Amino acid sequence: AEIDAAARRGDTARALALLESRGDHHRLSGEPDAALADARAAAELAPQDAAARFRLAVARLEAGGEDYQALMDLRAAKYLGLSMDAEVVDQWMRRAQNWRDRPERKNHYRTLGVPIDASPEAMKQAYRQAALRWHPDKPGGDTERFQAAQAAWEVLGDEARRRAYDFGGPQAGLAAEAAASRAPRRRGRSQGPGQVEGQGAGQGRSRSSRHCARDPGPIPQSPFVHPSHYRKADEGSRRRGVSYGGERAR
Repeated sequence: AEIDAAARRGDTARALALLESRGDHHRLSGEPDAALADARAAAELAPQDAAARFRLAVARLEAGGEDYQALMDLRAAKYLGLSMDAEVVDQWMRRAQNWRDRPERKNHYRTLGVPIDASPEAMKQAYRQAALRWHPDKPGGDTERFQAAQAAWEVLGDEARRRAYDFGGPQAGLAAEAAASRAPRRRGRSQGPGQVEGQGAGQGRSRSSRHCARDPGPIPQSPFVHPSHYRKADEGSRRRGVSYGGERAR
């Protein structure tokens, strides 16, 4: 109601801030569809706002199924003068391009209910929660979802495999992803983070899966967990930007 009221009285900045705040909550709570709905509303409210277009692109990637549209939004945000390090924007564009060209891939981030730029600690916690929730030996357990969480962790829990999944890389990294999703699981036994069943921790990863052919560097920090900053446009009006560091979120 407050968002609608702000929009009706022409307070676009307030409406955008409220939509972004609610979208951030959905995004960090593992609700990508709700986050996408808020990002769409913000972009419709201010189609020439670079930050809104960037947020819409990220929401599309996290919800899944709109990789091409996400790439177009990223290009539009860059054209509109997004106040963000160009190298970081290029990383997001490379991710969108890679995922657009791999429509058959599984959305591992959505499976674990984490943002694309989640920290390793957040990733591990999400995996453990999913494994406990869906373990087939527990009441209400689900074998298919349990195995999906296992497969997601096999990729996202390893830095090199995660980069290969995001940006493209050696086929060994992608093969490991496929193998993890097909591997049989023993009932009553949950694998530890980063451990393939039947192997010790740290084993089972091929030499080639530890390196990417084109290493994009650290996965960048989320722009959504820090307050937005403002910058002046050439005409003296204020346009919203996004503070987006190049280091991994901690």
